[in-house]
Amino acid sequence: MLDLGEWPPGLRIVVRREPVHPKYTKDLKPYEIATGFRYTVIATNTVGRQLQWLDVRHRAHAHVESGIRRSKALTLLRLPSFKFALNQAWCTLLTLAMDLLSWLQLLALDGRLARAEPAAVRAGLLDVPAKLVDHARRRELKLDPAWPAAQHVVTAWDRIQALPDPG
Repeated sequence: MLDLGEWPPGLRIVVRREPVHPKYTKDLKPYEIATGFRYTVIATNTVGRQLQWLDVRHRAHAHVESGIRRSKALTLLRLPSFKFALNQAWCTLLTLAMDLLSWLQLLALDGRLARAEPAAVRAGLLDVPAKLVDHARRRELKLDPAWPAAQHVVTAWDRIQALPDPG
């Protein structure tokens, strides 16, 4: 821990105090429980910026951390090999999967699936029982209409098909 005499020049400490949101009640420290407020601290040496700008920049970084958490849930923790090239290919595939999932959620999904974690999207949308059948010289995907997520799959597919041609 640094005392005030050892702090680097230009270092600013910003403390944000906000009322406790019910989502965070299980993670509170005893002092936060006693005061009823949640505290976050930012230490920065960025010069010439207002505190509001620094706060917004810091809170926007939480989305980056959320993306890292989501990618760990999508197999970042399961690198397949001790060889760098294989792990590099694995990470490339992971980033492609994350991009595809993000675009799917942005363009084709709504409600809880649009904000869901990868495991919830996988269970609620991608793990749908279906049959691939040949019919009239075409292949068709037959979904079980009794399955709860079948309608979400159809709606997402219709939204993707309705997108304008990017070319």
